[in-house]
Amino acid sequence: MLTGLPGAEGRFFAWYFHDILAGGMILALVNLLLSAGRLPPLTRVLPAAAFLLLCGLFWEYVSPLLISGSVSDPLDLLAYLAGGLAVLPLLRLTKAQRRP
Repeated sequence: MLTGLPGAEGRFFAWYFHDILAGGMILALVNLLLSAGRLPPLTRVLPAAAFLLLCGLFWEYVSPLLISGSVSDPLDLLAYLAGGLAVLPLLRLTKAQRRP
């Protein structure tokens, strides 16, 4: 299991890796919902980053107020952004392939 790694690698996989994956998943899911509603997807950096930042702010600072035992970590915001922005080129590629 990756979280059993010692040192900095273990801490990275235990604390931030799932947040990086979540950022990519959030952006992919919102684009799926937007395309289902026949709306343009988030494929530009600034709108995608703003959306991920708002999601991260809610998840890290509002949900701890609603869920007992939940804590916030500002570095998670960077992990959400990193994951979402890493997926962005793939989303752009699929958008370009769908054009006639």
